[in-house]
Amino acid sequence: QKHRDPAAASAALSARGQQSKAQMAPSEAALNRVLYVLLVVVGYLFVKEIQRAYERRQQALWDDRYIDAVRSSPEEWKLGWRLEDLESRLHSQRRVADALVEADGDVQHLVSAVSGHEEEYHTLECVSRLGKRVHVGPDEFRDMADRCHLFSGLDVKDAPAVGPHELFEVVPLDDDAVGLRALSNGKFARVRAPGDEAAWDAPWTVEFASPLPGLAERFQLRNVPKPSAQDDVVKAQDDPWSGVTTTETKAWAPSFRMLYSELMRGFIQCNGGGVSEPVRGFSGEAADESRVEFQFNLTRADAATMAKARELLRASKHAEELRAKADANRRARLLAASAERGEKFSLKPGERLPRRGPSALDSGSLKVAIVVPMTSRGTDMDGVEQSPLWFNLFASFVESVDWRKNRHTFHFYLGFDKGDDLYDTGDAWSEMRRAFRAHAKKALRWLGYGNFTVARVADGIDGSKPAVDLTLVHFSDTAGAPSQA
Repeated sequence: QKHRDPAAASAALSARGQQSKAQMAPSEAALNRVLYVLLVVVGYLFVKEIQRAYERRQQALWDDRYIDAVRSSPEEWKLGWRLEDLESRLHSQRRVADALVEADGDVQHLVSAVSGHEEEYHTLECVSRLGKRVHVGPDEFRDMADRCHLFSGLDVKDAPAVGPHELFEVVPLDDDAVGLRALSNGKFARVRAPGDEAAWDAPWTVEFASPLPGLAERFQLRNVPKPSAQDDVVKAQDDPWSGVTTTETKAWAPSFRMLYSELMRGFIQCNGGGVSEPVRGFSGEAADESRVEFQFNLTRADAATMAKARELLRASKHAEELRAKADANRRARLLAASAERGEKFSLKPGERLPRRGPSALDSGSLKVAIVVPMTSRGTDMDGVEQSPLWFNLFASFVESVDWRKNRHTFHFYLGFDKGDDLYDTGDAWSEMRRAFRAHAKKALRWLGYGNFTVARVADGIDGSKPAVDLTLVHFSDTAGAPSQA
């Protein structure tokens, strides 16, 4: 058997190979089927990923168009959010019309039908600034153009009585949305988008200026979850080598809420700080519930508070009516006096005014005094750099003069109480002078003036005096005087 026939051995090997092939054929077929299934799955996932990417691209495109429509001017009608706003306002007006029909002279029924609920007024505090109430209208240091905006700097200690500009009615709308209506002017809060020329991260403002709730006036009040023990804030002692730390528990109360704007698609917030700041928001911002900037303390006003606030509101409206009547009488007297002077000194037919030469304002140089009474009373400013002088009066003054052609000298006289906590302590006078020069140069450079003009205006050149100068004056015996002139 060791010396078999070679042909027989070859035939045996061939038969064995065919047998192994026959055994492998089913396994290859199964492997091909598995590969086919995997290929189909990968292709399906690839197609779905392309579809999702396209949907995200379309959503981002419509989001951009949505924001562009919101930022458009009221005179320009755009399809999109304005139709939603119109629908929402028509819904509110329809409810008012139905209430008028059903009331039939019943005032109480009319009020409850229009508002849809019993009146509930609340005060708002920013959790980041507990002890300071949110209020409508600017403080004493802001432009009255902001009189309908929402601010967050009213100190409870300085104003213990709650005024009508600090009380807000929570008006339920549909789909879990609410409106905020101020007691002071009866208008609803709305979010206002920054203008087209604003930066991409410019904040939205909150103002009370809408007679009816629409899309811009819709908010959602969301609860703030109670923090757990792990969320306590660990603070180190002043001595870093002591190895001792203290734990500060986060403030929380069941009345804490977050305010979400449906139009802005973001949360309203107010940052902490030393000065009064407007309440604002940012589009599309996701809120971190642990950040106090997004949290408000919503406290319902009791009957005594409401009675006092309504009394103040009636007194305010009465004073406003008296002021309007006095202004109307004054205008009438001025018009009558002007008409009398016109008849007396008007030109006769054929007469002409004598030609007048150029005035000192046109051809010469004048010394202009700008007198500014100031105080830090009732504010939380930490330094003279936070003074509203630089951001309101001084900034607009620098913008209003053509400094390349200017021949006049402007002298600022700043007056304040002797011993003022900010303006008349320590090195405050030196700091004010340094800040005056620094802000003048900064404003001029921001407006595009060159180094020569900046030096001539702020410092003076070749022995000449600067075009803007400063004198500080403090006054005593001002007890009982108003905080601001």
